[in-house]
Amino acid sequence: MPMEQSSCKESIETNRVQIRGALEYEMGDAHMAIQARLNQALHKLSHSLRYMLLSSLRPGVRDQFIGGLSD
Repeated sequence: MPMEQSSCKESIETNRVQIRGALEYEMGDAHMAIQARLNQALHKLSHSLRYMLLSSLRPGVRDQFIGGLSD
């Protein structure tokens, strides 16, 4: 194989590896962003559910429940 073809193939392979690495890095960043958004959404949901639960309890029961959470 002539030297130019060998060099060209090596260059193409190097570029392919670099592009694949860049894509995997970006996909990893996207995955982390999705996890962060999901975590935030679950936190908001649990806060809303707790608020709804506490709002629906009678005042005496609610005070006992809140007192039990702070222990």
